[in-house]
Amino acid sequence: MSGSQPDTTRRWLDEVTDSLRGVSVTVGAPLDEAQDNLWMLALQAEDAAALGAAGVARLIEHARDELAAAAVAADVAAPLRFYAWFDELAGQLRFGVTSAEELPFGAPLRTTADALDVAVLLVASPYLEGVPWSELEDAGDAPDADPAVQPVLVHVSPLAARS
Repeated sequence: MSGSQPDTTRRWLDEVTDSLRGVSVTVGAPLDEAQDNLWMLALQAEDAAALGAAGVARLIEHARDELAAAAVAADVAAPLRFYAWFDELAGQLRFGVTSAEELPFGAPLRTTADALDVAVLLVASPYLEGVPWSELEDAGDAPDADPAVQPVLVHVSPLAARS
C-alpha cells in the first residue's frame, strides 16, 4: 500500500475496520482473553512514512474507537482497557482489549496515555519488516547473559463501557 497521505490513511483506516471482530471477554482467564482480543497490522516503510506518526496514532485511536463500539454492541458490562504497542521484533503494530487488571505481557512495561508515543516508535523504526535473523544473537543458557530487558512501551486507554 502506498500513495498520498490521505489515500494511505483511508486505506489503513479501512484495513483496521475490516480486520476487527467482536470483543471477547473472559473474566478470570486473562491469557485466553488476550489471545482472543489481539489484532496486528504490518505497515510497509513507505506507508509508515506517508502516514507519519500522527497518522499512525490516528490508526491506533480508530482501532480503540471501533473496539469500544464493538464492546457496546455486544453489551459487555465488564470494564475494559484498550492497549497498543509496536512489536519491533515482528515489525507489527499490535493492539488488544482486556478486562484484566494487569496487561498480558511477560516483560516490563512503560505505559503511556498518548497513542502518539507508540506511533513515533513505529515510524522511526528500521525494522518495519521485522528484525532480520542475521541481527539476532543467541543468548543461550549463558549464566552471564544480560537479563535486563527493555520495557515495552504500551499505549493504554479505557474503553467506554455500556451505560
